[in-house]
Amino acid sequence: MIPGASADWQVVLPDGTALADIRYTLRTDGGELLYGRSRGVRHGTAEVLARLARGEDVDASEYTFRTATEIETAAPELDWLNKGVFISVGARRPGGVVYETYLVG
Repeated sequence: MIPGASADWQVVLPDGTALADIRYTLRTDGGELLYGRSRGVRHGTAEVLARLARGEDVDASEYTFRTATEIETAAPELDWLNKGVFISVGARRPGGVVYETYLVG
């Protein structure tokens, strides 16, 4: 991720469910720029969500954190990303968020 080139917004529902809108710019090892936008949901039991809110390291198997992700680029060799359908599986860690992103198809 390029420092300073990302933002995220969350709406937290009364039950602790978080609805996320995440936008970021990445640079590939080859120097090409990628713009990503992920929209999704994180939910779990009240106890697990409270632990996450306190910044505890909670195993991702204890809650659901999924996003639909769009990726855009002007790099001709990566044009297939513009046409892909991606799902990301997220995990909230004390130092930040980790995503695994998968091409569906």
